[in-house]
Amino acid sequence: MKRFFTWLLPLLVLTTVSLAGDAPRVAVLDFQNPAGLEQQEVDYITELVRTEARKMLPRDRYVLMTKENIQDLLPPERRNLSECVGECEVETGRMIGARYLATGEIVRFGGELRVTVRLYDVETGNLLESRRAKGKKTLDLEAPLERVSSMLFVMLPGANQFVATAPEPVVTPTPKPYTPPANADPAFEKLVREEQVRIEAERRLAAERQAQRDADYLAVKAIHDSPSYSDEAKKAAYAKFIEKWAGDTARTPEVKKWLASVDVPEGMVHIPAGWFQMGCSSGDSECDNDEKPSKRVYVEGFFMDAHEVTQAEYQRVTGTNPSHFPGCPTCPVEMVSWHDARNYCAKVGKSLPTEAEWEYAARGGTTGVRYGNLDSIAWYSKNSGLKIHPVGQKQPNAYGLFDMLGNVWEWCEDGYDENWYSRMPERNPKNESQSQFRVLRGGCWINLPLNVRASYRYRFLPTITDSNFGFRCVGTEK
Repeated sequence: MKRFFTWLLPLLVLTTVSLAGDAPRVAVLDFQNPAGLEQQEVDYITELVRTEARKMLPRDRYVLMTKENIQDLLPPERRNLSECVGECEVETGRMIGARYLATGEIVRFGGELRVTVRLYDVETGNLLESRRAKGKKTLDLEAPLERVSSMLFVMLPGANQFVATAPEPVVTPTPKPYTPPANADPAFEKLVREEQVRIEAERRLAAERQAQRDADYLAVKAIHDSPSYSDEAKKAAYAKFIEKWAGDTARTPEVKKWLASVDVPEGMVHIPAGWFQMGCSSGDSECDNDEKPSKRVYVEGFFMDAHEVTQAEYQRVTGTNPSHFPGCPTCPVEMVSWHDARNYCAKVGKSLPTEAEWEYAARGGTTGVRYGNLDSIAWYSKNSGLKIHPVGQKQPNAYGLFDMLGNVWEWCEDGYDENWYSRMPERNPKNESQSQFRVLRGGCWINLPLNVRASYRYRFLPTITDSNFGFRCVGTEK
């Protein structure tokens, strides 16, 4: 094994590039190694990703940084990146002047290795995408890593297209020819041979169908990646593929997600799946204990109301308007309990967001205390005149969501637990404990800036109403 890596690594190390010019820099950091591999194996995995970046990113548009470039630009105390995760990775990218940053970790799960590759936009701090490759041993990771890495780098503007979309080769075992025993009955032998012909025909047909499916996938993927097609054209292409390959489990689920992203219900926005750092924002000195420890969390894609449920919408569905500030149809409804909010969402075929969904959506891909200047995005004590305001008057976040901070508190589905972050799962966390309190998020028109932060958590009994308690609903991807 050591001899193999000693021979291969010199071939994989990229030629040092000049860092002059205005082309954006792309850096690939050393991967985290919880699996405990030898350093040569970690270097091999990291260089596989860097090599794929070289294939995908035109040299006239991007500067791909070598490991030596990165080390030279980092101060000595920051060169050991073994415990640098999340915000630390993004900050490292900023220190070396990178625009995009790829990194990840290697873990051992059961009898296999799993490598997660993450791609960040360093300028915004957003996690663009993460993908996973797996294999029994290090050498088995080469093809899967090439595939997932190319699927990440193809997202960057001007990247070489379609390398990432090549279908996996059709692997269909050929049945061994039947050899009858010397004393075989001729009639039985004939039946066996006919069955063998039938199986071979089915095998060939299955291979042809898989090849056709992959060809269709490449065609619809080209439409998905192109900015030249309208949403209606994309929806038609996605729907056609889904109808044709309804029973397929390899490609159809992905195309269904594409359809969901453009087939957005009226009044809602699509929130794409992704990872984010939930809890106390980096550098926020005002965090309470229940906002800690911050944790990297994955949330599946979903839809969310673009604004808080208004008095007019609530009146139309329930026949009542309980608001303390009536006479404003476009203002958020308030004086609603958790039960009231939950019942409304159920009546319109939706649900309350989980706490993780709410914070993921509220941040809009940002990592700071708020997703914008407070006065520009929220109604709070300083600018509200101590009353609620019509929805949608302040600037939305990057997802197109209005008033995620300020105006009224928003009920979430979760029960409240001060220590929830220390034990919540990393994928789609939802606190279903029988807590006497339920969570509210976002702050309101009467709050100080302290309470109007993306990570701030509030709680109240689910039966209580108040003139600053409102909500919005979420829906699942079909």
